[in-house]
This record gives sequence, structure tokens and C-alpha cells, in this order.
Amino acid sequence: MYLNANTSSTVPLWIEFGPTAAIGTPYIGIYNTNYITSSTYTISNTTDYYVGVNCATSSTITLPYANTGMAFVIKDESGAAVSNPITINPSGSDKIDGQTSVILNINYGSLTFIYRNGWRII
Repeated sequence: MYLNANTSSTVPLWIEFGPTAAIGTPYIGIYNTNYITSSTYTISNTTDYYVGVNCATSSTITLPYANTGMAFVIKDESGAAVSNPITINPSGSDKIDGQTSVILNINYGSLTFIYRNGWRII
């Protein structure tokens, strides 16, 4: 179950309620969301989970160096990714499923990435 934690912060938060991690201790995950309007952005592995892109031009998003199990979602919120594609690059020598970059060019499309010895699209 997810709950939008409508805070006064400019960064909305999603809270996940799930099975217990230990007897009597519920698992609660908080997913930070970010709204991007600039043509370049580097995802933060400490403050981002969901990155919504609404840019009037093509844009480039860079995935951070990460630890195994870290995950990020990138979504075209503009609905114009066919004409303004979003290029996603890994950091340094990392790859995305063996590639040096991927392009999101489906209107309102999204890609979910998880890190395990490189970035994987799931």
C-alpha cells in the first residue's frame, strides 16, 4: 500500500507499507519524487527515487554510482518524449544492460532501473 505524504516540502514523498521486517516491526519505505524541467539532471542516490521529466527540449538524465539494490524510476511527464527524447546515462564506466545509454522516447513512458553489477532495466 502506498500513501502520499503531502508535506509542505517542495519534494512530495510516497510511503510504502508492507510486510513486517521482523516480528512486530512493519516495513516502511519512503520514496522521494522529483520534478525536472531542466535539460540535464543527475539523480541523487540519497534524495531521489522517482524522477518526473517535463522539459521543453530533449534532456539527459545521469544515473548515480550506486550500491546493489538501489532503484530509480524515470518518467516522461510532459507527454512529449517522441519529439523531446530523454537520454539516460550511467555514471563512469557503469552500463545499462550492457549499453552506454538508453533513450526514453515513448510519450508518457517510464523506465525503472535497479543496480546489480551495473544498471538493469526492469
